[in-house]
Amino acid sequence: MFNPQAHKEYVRKVPLYVGDAMTVPYLEFEMRGRGTTPKLAYDKNEIIIPPTPLKVESKAVFRARNQGYENLDLSKYKIKFMDYPPDPIPVELQFPEKTKAVNISKKELKIEAVFKSNKPINMTAKVEFQDDLINQPDTIDISAVADNCLLTTYSYILRWRDEITFEAANGTIELKNECPDSDDEGDAKDKNEKGHSKAGSTASKTSRKALTMIGYTPVQPELRRKACDYIKRWLNSNALTMLIQHFPQDLIKDHGRQLYELLHFLTGKTFALPAQAPQASSANQSQNNSKEDDSDEIARAKYEWLLTELTKYGAMLNTIRPEHLLSEDEYKRISKRFKFASGDAGLRYSHLSEEAWITVFYQILKIFYLRRVNLAAFKATSMLPTNEKVLPSPNSSNVYSDSELLLLKWLEHHYNQQNQYQHKNLTNFESDLQDSLVFAAVIKSYCR
Repeated sequence: MFNPQAHKEYVRKVPLYVGDAMTVPYLEFEMRGRGTTPKLAYDKNEIIIPPTPLKVESKAVFRARNQGYENLDLSKYKIKFMDYPPDPIPVELQFPEKTKAVNISKKELKIEAVFKSNKPINMTAKVEFQDDLINQPDTIDISAVADNCLLTTYSYILRWRDEITFEAANGTIELKNECPDSDDEGDAKDKNEKGHSKAGSTASKTSRKALTMIGYTPVQPELRRKACDYIKRWLNSNALTMLIQHFPQDLIKDHGRQLYELLHFLTGKTFALPAQAPQASSANQSQNNSKEDDSDEIARAKYEWLLTELTKYGAMLNTIRPEHLLSEDEYKRISKRFKFASGDAGLRYSHLSEEAWITVFYQILKIFYLRRVNLAAFKATSMLPTNEKVLPSPNSSNVYSDSELLLLKWLEHHYNQQNQYQHKNLTNFESDLQDSLVFAAVIKSYCR
């Protein structure tokens, strides 16, 4: 029996005697053991639940790991917010395995962080398990975003595009998910083996390895690349003085210079770093740091400043980390140095970086571009009906912002004006617009 009393390594030699010869040992065993303070650890350094439409459930998976407790009940927990907590709290933990405890024989337990909010929220909180045996709680951060705007929830739309539908009801448009979000390694395996899911899920192609690493189903690479190509063409056509060949690679290479150019184009203001430019924090510095280490940390600090500034204007970026915007080499070095997460840093970067850049770009468009589309501007537009009954109710949709609903209503009005005997009710910006007939109708309306 080994019963350590201190946090240290124990070594003891035990003699073995054979027969009646008790003076000289036949041989000696060296027994080693290490005493450690019991701890609850996790397979990830934080839980990130990607942006989700309002009133829709989403989740991320993580694992709690027992390090030294005989038995620990994890069903008792608290979600702690730095500011005033929302009411109701939009996060709860679920335990898909038969047990809710870790112990000597069950050292690891799968847990699902389930998120659902009826109101827009950009949150970060701490999960604290509160078993009586825990002296110093080992918390884990959880970040999530819920919003009714496509520019925020685009990743959810792409991840579950084959399961979701857009339905017009009660004067607005609601997103419905026919196959609830199931970010589960077992489900991913089953879908891969079958080649498709119940509804031919785009998510069915997701590798179990990627899902286990980041905790949720990532957007498929080909869909991310299409989004990046659209963004590149938009930037080159509208905002940039020097064309880029690749998004986001050219922006990464230029340390985000094009983002500042985009911000100036949209706002007329210069978003410049403060006179005292961000430096590597003293807590992260040591005498052993190389110039490369300090350069990486300064680059990360600059992106952190930019994300903070955008958040002040209303951007919903709590699921984006500044290191996601770095180059792959910088990300690998920083991940290794500060242990942001375990596993293959290169694979993790491939899933997180493109999506982070797309998210930042879309949030800039949302707060500085889309918001120009408002009810006053809509009513002032020529060739539109003045009857307010045709207008969508404010904040009525769980997936579209008021600006997006107004855009759909504007497109729908012009199409129906040009097609008196074949009216359409537009509910989404993809399938309803693919044949370009709606765009042709708008052009025809304004070219008379």
